[in-house]
Amino acid sequence: MGATAFYVPERICWKFMDETIVVVDVATGAYYSLNETASLVWQAIAEGNGTEDAVCRILGEYEVEAPVLREHVSACVVDWLKEGLICDKGVARDEKEKDPG
Repeated sequence: MGATAFYVPERICWKFMDETIVVVDVATGAYYSLNETASLVWQAIAEGNGTEDAVCRILGEYEVEAPVLREHVSACVVDWLKEGLICDKGVARDEKEKDPG
């Protein structure tokens, strides 16, 4: 994933529920419940930070090997990109999905 930056499109709503995050795509009605570690990844991306920030957050809270964690974080990001839950800041899907910032 490298230094790629992502953003959450406007049609995606999300909220903390205890220590996890619930994500809803209002365009499709699809509902996602993220576990604690995926929630840390989501939070980093939603704040405009990259995947390496997510890795650092998780390493600060869990005992896991960094290379293994990076693979898992990348897999999350790839899945979320495929589902349209996040977008690459460098690649707008259409005029509505362009990052305003």
